[in-house]
Amino acid sequence: MPSPEIRPRGGPLFVLVPKEWRDTLAGHTIWVLLLLLSALVGYSYTQAVSLYGEASKSAQQLPEVARSLSPLDGVFVPTFGALYLANTFLFPFIGSF
Repeated sequence: MPSPEIRPRGGPLFVLVPKEWRDTLAGHTIWVLLLLLSALVGYSYTQAVSLYGEASKSAQQLPEVARSLSPLDGVFVPTFGALYLANTFLFPFIGSF
């Protein structure tokens, strides 16, 4: 039995967090989530780049359109939007299995 004077550093949090990560990574649901997540975010990224490229073609002729065209709005927002949707709809299933 361990001595009462010797305690784990940082308290029980530093004991439980690695255990929970091991349990999460050992399950099948996290890997299914990551597979679905990578497919959804990858497809969203390719669609966003394609649509931004089409919008950029019209911006070559119209300088007004070019001023309002931003890569942040055109590529990153749809990509992270897909990540948000996946976390909203797919992530809760990890806790249920």
